[in-house]
Amino acid sequence: MPTQEEKWLEFSNHKFKLPVPYVIYADLECILEKINSCEQDPKISSTESIAKHVPCGFAYVIVGPDGTMVKPPTVFRGKNAIDQFLTKLLDEEKSILDILRFVKPMVFSMTDEENFKSSTLCSICGNPLNGDAVRDHDHLTGAYRGAAHNRCNLNFKLATYIPVVIHNLRNYDGHFLIQGIGKFKEKRIQCIPENSEKFISFTLSSLRFIDSFQFLNTSLEKLAQNLKPCQFHLCNKYFASNAQFITRKGCYPYEYFDSFSKFYETQLPPQSAFFNSLTNENVSREDYEYAHDIWNIFQMHTLGDYHDLYVTVDVLLLSDIFENFRTLCQNYYKIDPCHTYTAPGLAWQACLKMTKVRLELLTDIDMHLFIEKGIRGGVAMISHRYAKANNAYLSNYDSSLPSSYIIYLDANNLYGWAMSQHLPTHDFSWTDEDVNFMNVPDDSEIGYIFEVDLEYPDELHDLHNCYPLAPEKIELYHPSFMEHSKKFVLLPEERLQNFVSEQLSELDEKMQSILRNKNMNDSEKVTLYLQILRKYVNFPFPKEINEDMQEPQMEFKNSNAEDLKSVILNEDSKEALGFIKQETSAENIEQEIEKSAPKKYKAIIKKIILFIQKHREEIYWTPDKELIVDGKIIRNTNVVHLITHLVRDRKIKPFGFESFDEFLKRKNFPSNFVKNKYLKTKTLYAKPLSWIDY
Repeated sequence: MPTQEEKWLEFSNHKFKLPVPYVIYADLECILEKINSCEQDPKISSTESIAKHVPCGFAYVIVGPDGTMVKPPTVFRGKNAIDQFLTKLLDEEKSILDILRFVKPMVFSMTDEENFKSSTLCSICGNPLNGDAVRDHDHLTGAYRGAAHNRCNLNFKLATYIPVVIHNLRNYDGHFLIQGIGKFKEKRIQCIPENSEKFISFTLSSLRFIDSFQFLNTSLEKLAQNLKPCQFHLCNKYFASNAQFITRKGCYPYEYFDSFSKFYETQLPPQSAFFNSLTNENVSREDYEYAHDIWNIFQMHTLGDYHDLYVTVDVLLLSDIFENFRTLCQNYYKIDPCHTYTAPGLAWQACLKMTKVRLELLTDIDMHLFIEKGIRGGVAMISHRYAKANNAYLSNYDSSLPSSYIIYLDANNLYGWAMSQHLPTHDFSWTDEDVNFMNVPDDSEIGYIFEVDLEYPDELHDLHNCYPLAPEKIELYHPSFMEHSKKFVLLPEERLQNFVSEQLSELDEKMQSILRNKNMNDSEKVTLYLQILRKYVNFPFPKEINEDMQEPQMEFKNSNAEDLKSVILNEDSKEALGFIKQETSAENIEQEIEKSAPKKYKAIIKKIILFIQKHREEIYWTPDKELIVDGKIIRNTNVVHLITHLVRDRKIKPFGFESFDEFLKRKNFPSNFVKNKYLKTKTLYAKPLSWIDY
C-alpha cells in the first residue's frame, strides 16, 4: 500500500508532451514452407501443422522530427532476414543517437528576453514560477520555448529510445524478433511480457519495439480506408504520380510462397494461388485484376519485385496511418503516443493531463479490500432460451396471435458515459454518521459506497426473472451450487474446488453486494427493500466534470468495430411515411389511440385519456388530431403519436412532445401510469454492452 507521502497521483510525465524525434516503421514477410505430417485420427481433437513460417524479407522507413522520411525505405529479401533486420536497425540507431547527442545552442531574441522576464507560470508544468525560472529551448532546433522551473527543464528532454512500430507485433512478428534478439547478448535487452509467448514490448539497446495494433486494433486495410487521399503524405511523396494506385493494401499469395525459389518466377500466379486455407477464401476477381494492374504499372519482372513493392507499400501505409494518429493525439492531448505502449496507457496519461485531477490512492488495506469486493465486472448470460417474433413485418405473421418483437440493443460509449459521471477522487474515510442514503441526490458533493444485505421480494421474482438487479460475484463451487448442476459442468471435481469466481445474477433471498447510491435509487424505483445497512465509505465529488476527453472521439473513425446493421421493427415506423389526415370524431380518435399501442399498454392509455378529458378545458385535440394546449393549436402535431410516445418512450420524440410533456408535469400527471413498463419485456441474452429483448 502507498505511504502517506506517496498517496497522491497526478500527471507528471511532462516529457510525454515532447514528440519522439525519430520513429522507425517496419514490416516483415515470411514464406510458408510446407510440412509433411501424419494423418490425424478423425475421432480425436488435434492440431495439424501444415506450414512453417520462415522470415524472407522486410522493409522499414525512418520518420524524422518534421514528419518526413529521413531516407527512402530500406527493403531486404533473402535468407537470414531477422539477423539482417536487427543488424541494420542497430546501425540506424547509432546514426540517430549521434544526432540526438548534439545539443544545438539556444537562439534567444529580444522578444524572447521580454517573454522570459514577464513570465509568471512555468511553460512546462503550468504552475507559478515563484522566482525559480530558467530558459527552456529545443535541443534540435535551438528555438526558445519559454520560462520553466529548473527541475522541469532538466526533466523535459528528448526521448533517448527509438520506437520501432510494427503492426501486430505482439501476435506475429514478435515471435521471430525475440528469437533473433537473443543473439545480441552484448546489448541491453528488456521486455514487457504478456505471457510466456507474447510480449507487449521489448527493447534492444535503444530500440523500443511497440505494436501499433495495441493502439489501432484493426487491419491496415481498414485503417487505410479511413484516411483521406491528402493524408497519405509519405506514400504520395515516395510514389509520386503512382501514389493513387497504392493507397490501399494489396493482395499477396502468402501460401503460394513456400520457398525462396518462387521469387524468381516471372509472372503472377493464377487467382487460385491467392487462396487462404485459414479463412477458406480466395481473392475476388477485382482484387486479382488490381494485382495485375500493379504488376504492369510498376513494370515488375519477377515475383521478388512484387514482394518488395508489397512490403514497401505496407510499411508506408503503416507510417502514414500512425503518423496521422500521432498528430491527432498531439493536437488534442498534447501527448505523443510513441511514449506509451498501448491505448490504455495512452488514455490514462491523457486523462490525468486533461482533467488535471489529483487522485488520492488508498492507504487503508481494509478500505481497499472493501471497495475491491464491489468490482463485479459485466454480466454475460442467456436467460431465456427461445423466443419467436410475430409481427406484421414478418412473412410468417399470424394475425390471430399477439404481436411480438425481438430487438438487439447496443450501448454506445458506455465507459465514456460512466467516466463522465461524478467520480471519487480524494478524502476517502469511514463514517459512522447516520445517513439517509436513499435521499442522497445523484449530484451530491459527497458520495457513498455501501455494503448492504438485500432481500428480493417474492412478488418481483417473475417480473425480474430474465434480468434481475444487483448481480453478485460469488464462488461457483459453493454449497448453494446444487448437486444436480455439477453434472452439467465439464470440469473434474478437483478443478471445481479451485473456487472459480463467476458473475451470477440470482433471485436469492439475501444477496450481499456493494452498491453505489445510484444503483440503490434504481432498486428503489422497483420497490427493492434494504434490510440491513452494514457499513459504508464516503468521499467528496469534484465540483466540475471535465468533458474534454470525449470531444476528440468524433475525429477518430471507429475502424475497430464492425458496422452493426440492425433493423428495429416497431409500430411507430409508419411515422416516417406520414399519416393522411382524416376528419374524425373524438370517440374515433380515442379508439385510434387505444389501438396504436400494444395490448399491454391499453389500461395505461385509458387512464391517460381520462386524465386529458378531466382537463379538456386546458388540453384536448382537434378533429385532425392536432394538440390544443391552453386554447392554442400546436400545428403539425398528432395526439396519437404523443400519447403513444409517452407510454413507449421511443428515442425519437414526435413533434410537439415537449409542450405536451410540460403541460402534464404542470398538472402533476401521475407518473406511475407509465412506471416500470419496460420491465415487462423478457431479456433473452445480455452482456456488458448489449442485450436482446423480447
